[in-house]
Amino acid sequence: MATNKTESNPEAVNAGQTAPEFVTKLTLKTMGCNPARAAAAKAKVALARIYGVATGVKIKTDTKGDTFEAITGTFEGVNLETGEIFRSGLLFLPGGIHETLTVHAREDGAAVRFGLEIFAIPATNPIGYSYSAKSLLPQDAAAQDVLADMRDQVKITPKLDAPKKTA
Repeated sequence: MATNKTESNPEAVNAGQTAPEFVTKLTLKTMGCNPARAAAAKAKVALARIYGVATGVKIKTDTKGDTFEAITGTFEGVNLETGEIFRSGLLFLPGGIHETLTVHAREDGAAVRFGLEIFAIPATNPIGYSYSAKSLLPQDAAAQDVLADMRDQVKITPKLDAPKKTA
């Protein structure tokens, strides 16, 4: 059974290198993150902090012919287990999280500031884990949140009475 415990190594982050390593693309894999630790520990595991400015989307094709959308801009990521810092102009995030940024990055001239802490969480799928993320820049996230207006409207929607039962 999963617990609410989150595993990370703050000493590694604080003692990490000062100069980032430049990589061709920033992914959890190129950062050396190990999401399988969540399945082994049966606990939520903090993997990385990724932050930067997204300025666009670029279509990439792999050797099999599959296409992917890379987020373009300036990005830095910190492996929370080792403290290593990585930098790139291309970013790929886990599915679902990635798309929340591509929506804004596709807008002409948009410069989307963001900061995320990425977690692996135990799951019942075949690989044993899934991903979640937490925004590290709540003021920026609120400014770019396309659902903010609707969320405010939902909060002020009057509560309706339950239908009356007739005998």
